[in-house]
Amino acid sequence: MTDNIANKTLITLKHNMFNLIKLEDLAKELKTNINTIKTWRRRGDIPPYVFHKIGGTVYVKENVFRDWISGENHGSI
Repeated sequence: MTDNIANKTLITLKHNMFNLIKLEDLAKELKTNINTIKTWRRRGDIPPYVFHKIGGTVYVKENVFRDWISGENHGSI
């Protein structure tokens, strides 16, 4: 039970630190299908450093994505 709480706390801290959003949320914001986001990720159209995987779930570092899309590419974060 304690390990489960610790894992959830760690995930919450990572969410807050990177301002993580789910792929579904990014797709809604961009008004596109989630499969399009997945394709862009797979093809490398969106750089890998924009994504963060926790367990089996892929998240987008929202602040990093916004910097990248606006041309403020700072390399790997």
